[in-house]
Amino acid sequence: MNRFFCFSLFFIITLPKLLLISIDMGYTLNILGKKAFITFDDTAEENEITNAFLEVVDIINIRKLNYIIFDCTNVINYAVPADHMARVKVVTHFSTAWNANITIIFIATNSEIRFMATAFINHNEDLKWNYMLFEDLNETLKWCDKNE
Repeated sequence: MNRFFCFSLFFIITLPKLLLISIDMGYTLNILGKKAFITFDDTAEENEITNAFLEVVDIINIRKLNYIIFDCTNVINYAVPADHMARVKVVTHFSTAWNANITIIFIATNSEIRFMATAFINHNEDLKWNYMLFEDLNETLKWCDKNE
């Protein structure tokens, strides 16, 4: 990564509204207020959801976030990693040191992603953060507005 890009990225992250497009990735990252939106293309690779989450934690001050929203409504194909629970547990335990009050939201109709998100919801206490699952963005935004 060159110095100009790093400086530009730092400058952009300090703005209250931001749109970041992850180059060579199958998703875009958009920050709006206290919400981070990760919107995936039609195919999410096995590790792509984890990688997107790590990118959020790496480049954004998660202390200022209330929600990390994984918008998977466009995803047609996804293979749940065999170690998905272990991955999310490690990432969550590490990140709660900065903000223990984030809610992770999955928006999905894909059965594999819904299966994975449901597993996270069922193990909420062990994973430290709250996890939610919705079918569309409007329903998600209404819930966020109601719970802020």
